[in-house]
Amino acid sequence: MKFTLIFLALTVATVALANPISNPNDIGLARSLTLVGTPAGSSQMGVGGGEFSGTINGDSTLFWCVDDQEVFHGGDSAFGNVTLLQNVASQSSSVKFGDVTNGGTPHWTNTTDTFDSVSLPSDAASRFAMAAYLISQYDGFVASESGAVVSNTSKDLAVQQAIWALTNNSSLPGGFSTISGDDSNNTTDQYWIHQALLNYSGVNQQGWAVVSWTTNSAGILDPRAGKQTFLVEVASAPEPRFSGVLMLAGVGLCFFVRRRLASKA
Repeated sequence: MKFTLIFLALTVATVALANPISNPNDIGLARSLTLVGTPAGSSQMGVGGGEFSGTINGDSTLFWCVDDQEVFHGGDSAFGNVTLLQNVASQSSSVKFGDVTNGGTPHWTNTTDTFDSVSLPSDAASRFAMAAYLISQYDGFVASESGAVVSNTSKDLAVQQAIWALTNNSSLPGGFSTISGDDSNNTTDQYWIHQALLNYSGVNQQGWAVVSWTTNSAGILDPRAGKQTFLVEVASAPEPRFSGVLMLAGVGLCFFVRRRLASKA
């Protein structure tokens, strides 16, 4: 019975700790953004990537860094566009780097999976989906602000560098404009580029959104106002089966507590 209680408590705690955006009003043009900085309890990666805490329209969430050619500072606030992955193609003019392709102006600087010369996707939506997949591969980050710990492992650093290599483009200088390593070593960016290429099609297009800084109050991007581009997770309604499991867990927990109180009486 104690094991059951522990399991139920952990189940509820896991759900409570996750903080993707869930307010539909947080999606759209010219949302009010604030980036606070490193989450409480987190040891941020030395290269400046990973997760950062902040708010969208006052709602707390985690921002995942996908852009190494721009910068931000803790406490930054401005208007920005929050665009679901599934809408990046149709709303590309509202998304930072949304119009970048493999052969256009500007263009992605890394166009092939270097080790085996397989072409990387040309469209921005696929690039961001690859980045979303890679975010799920971190060892050191968790999807909550409470207890988020980064180990600064070689793997995590390689994952972050792969993300930055995917979004590196000719509109700005610097950053990860080349891909290094091979497909057999998971501490290289090439390994993770290849893994993202194999797996990004399974990313939930409604479960992630691109945060594009900075805009005016109408959502028009200002190319002169350089702020990093981020991804945020978007909550989806739980499946009926999952809702049933949570309800059953709640009932079981109440039943157990009631029995304990009765036995003590």
